Amino acid sequence: MNAFPGKVIPVEIHQSDGMQIPLFMTIDATFGSNPASGMVNRVPSLGTVLLNRTQWMSNVTVQTGTAAKCGLAINSTINGNSLAVEVQAAYKEALAGNYAITVYLTAMNVSGTGSQFDQVNSYNNDPSSSYYHLGNPITGFKHQYVVKKVLTANMGDAIAASELIAGGLTKKNFTADITGMDAAELYLVAFVTKNGTSATTYEVLNVQRAKAGVLQNWN
Repeated sequence: MNAFPGKVIPVEIHQSDGMQIPLFMTIDATFGSNPASGMVNRVPSLGTVLLNRTQWMSNVTVQTGTAAKCGLAINSTINGNSLAVEVQAAYKEALAGNYAITVYLTAMNVSGTGSQFDQVNSYNNDPSSSYYHLGNPITGFKHQYVVKKVLTANMGDAIAASELIAGGLTKKNFTADITGMDAAELYLVAFVTKNGTSATTYEVLNVQRAKAGVLQNWN
C-alpha cells in the first residue's frame, strides 16, 4: 500500500490478543468473520467485503481513482492526559441515505510483554522477507496503526440530513482520556461512511488522518 502515499490510511482492529477492544465485536457482527482479512473503504469485491491480501492492491487502485464526495479536517489539543478533538466534514454535493462520521484514536509502535503481543511470523523462513529469521513468533514486535479507542459510536455518529447538502458542514467534538499512552505515537483517523443494511452495502466516502495535537486541514 506504500505505492499510494497520503492516499491509503490504514487501521488495524485486533482480535483475540492484548490489543482487542469492543470495536472488534461490532465489526465482526456487522461484516462477518474472516481472520487476517481487510476491508478497502468497506466496498465489496467479488461479493464480499472481507478481502484477503491478494485482493488489497487491486481494490485500493480502484478506490484511489474515485473522486471523494466530501472532505474532512481534524484539529486536536493535548492537555495532560486529556485529548480534545474537533472533526469537521463538508460535502460538495447533496447525499441521500444514512451517513455517519467515525473517529478512531490509533497508536503506532504498540508492543507489550507476552503472547498477547507477540506476532506470528509466517515469513520466518523466507529469505526475501524483512521478517526472515526474526523468530516465530516475533517477541517485542511493534504493531502499527492499532485502534486504541473509538471516540464516536463504533459504527459512527449519525449525520443530520439537513447537513448532507452541497456546501453543508458537520462539526463533532470529543474528549479522550489518554492516560498511559505515549502522546507522540497517537493519531486520529476520521471518516465518513454511507451506512447500509447488510455487510456489502456500506461505503467509506473519505478518510483523514492527523497526529494528535496537530491540525490537519481540509482534504
